[in-house]
Amino acid sequence: MQYAAWVPRRSVIQVTGNVVGIPFLPMLQIAAGRAWTHHSSSVPRRAPDWKKSESKKRPFSAAKASSSCVKHVHHNTYVASKLVQYERRSKRAIPRIPEEFIPNYSVSYMNPEDLSEYDSTSEPGRAPPIFPVGTKDETDPTWYDLDVSSYSEIVSRDDPMRVVGRIPPSSTRKALLNNLIYLAQRRPSPGLPALIDYHGLHRRVHSTRSYNLLIDLSIRHKSFGMVPSLLRAMSTENIDHNHITKKLVLRWLIHTERRSEAWRLLEETASLSAPLRVDYWLEFFHSSDSTPLSNSEFLRLMEISPVKFTETTTARVMSVVIRAILRLGKHPYAVQLATTYLSGMPRKVEAVIARQNLKLVHLVVCYGSRKKGISKFFESRQILQSLLALHPALRPTPVTLLILLSHLERCKRAGSFASQMVEEFKDRWGCEIENAEVRQRVASLALKDVRLRGMPRKILQNIKESASSGSQRDGFEFIGCRYVPHFWTVSGVEERRGWRRLDGLYRRRTRKRGATGKGDLRVSNVSGSRDCC
Repeated sequence: MQYAAWVPRRSVIQVTGNVVGIPFLPMLQIAAGRAWTHHSSSVPRRAPDWKKSESKKRPFSAAKASSSCVKHVHHNTYVASKLVQYERRSKRAIPRIPEEFIPNYSVSYMNPEDLSEYDSTSEPGRAPPIFPVGTKDETDPTWYDLDVSSYSEIVSRDDPMRVVGRIPPSSTRKALLNNLIYLAQRRPSPGLPALIDYHGLHRRVHSTRSYNLLIDLSIRHKSFGMVPSLLRAMSTENIDHNHITKKLVLRWLIHTERRSEAWRLLEETASLSAPLRVDYWLEFFHSSDSTPLSNSEFLRLMEISPVKFTETTTARVMSVVIRAILRLGKHPYAVQLATTYLSGMPRKVEAVIARQNLKLVHLVVCYGSRKKGISKFFESRQILQSLLALHPALRPTPVTLLILLSHLERCKRAGSFASQMVEEFKDRWGCEIENAEVRQRVASLALKDVRLRGMPRKILQNIKESASSGSQRDGFEFIGCRYVPHFWTVSGVEERRGWRRLDGLYRRRTRKRGATGKGDLRVSNVSGSRDCC
């Protein structure tokens, strides 16, 4: 190990048995020269091209420093010969080293067992270690007494210097699972590799549920190579698989385009247990982009279906089946199946079941029409009205309006149709069906019209007031997802940014068309007129 302070060598100051005293300034210059040569030799580089570097500025040379040193110790020929090697006529030459001989500098970790007494001895010139107040080095715990689980700082792999957060220690299986769920859903997330490393630090509290969570996250992130390693770790630790693990294995095989192996595993599972589980059956309705679900496979699934499509069937099962039918292009059958299911609902249902059935209605309205343009909008609107009339518990929400407004993106007179539809829904279902996001969508559709003279004054007033005000109205509606321990709330920053963007778009449109102000705007009826295109 090198000393922090410089110690002169004996061969430098001893000549023919007589010790020659070197002044401090030449001694400092000699030390700087040695440090420079040591640095240049430890980090080798390629020698520069002499022809390309002739016009460049001459680098620092030690000729002046060495000449001043020789004046003081001119009688010391050994010191002079040592200093001559630092002199360069034009350029400091660096030896060429082949690429295969350049050392590979990487991060290495210290093993406490490899330390010796020499590593802990004090060195001249180095400051003593600073310990916390009230502690001494002899009272520090040994390496084996440290509990890794007590250190719960999770560091992001993208930026190792940034600590993502502190969490309670994972002393039990439930605590480890809760910590993994919390870390997976927080923003910014430490990432899947960091979660797997954190899970590996607590081998004593591993469980089937924690492994299932990591496998599910690996499939969601499309890190399919992590699934076999997690399954091998479960078998090594003698952790049993449950039905959720088998369902995730089927999902992994289907997403990796190995449907034949998934069918074989399903047949083995069905032969061992008495009935076929619905979860296993539903996994085969999902498919990857390269291998979509075929008609023959759909018929095969319907033949072995463990579900009897009655009023007791859950909305989740119906949603998966109807989505598969829509992907096959059988839109009339999907609408007919949804109509049959919703008409068989009991008259009194809970609010949770009503919301689930409304999601089924949204699915059919969004993908239930094969037409394009304004015809798709009118057909989807007709399907929505027919489905909402099947049960009194089905009430539209702002999401319903947003789905219908999405069909007007490439239509003419989109602003007038959007305003008319929103007003009709407000008259029938109440004003709470319109939120800030619906108002923004209607305003954006109105600004897409060819002419702005027919824009309703109410839309223009919403753009002006919302862009200038700094208060939040009622915000957007967000739907919770799985494994979320808490609901996220969004401030009004994005809402105000959207209104300001629409206000800027309106100003640019009016400036290009030569509009001077409010006098150029004509108020149009909500139902639309000839001026509203």
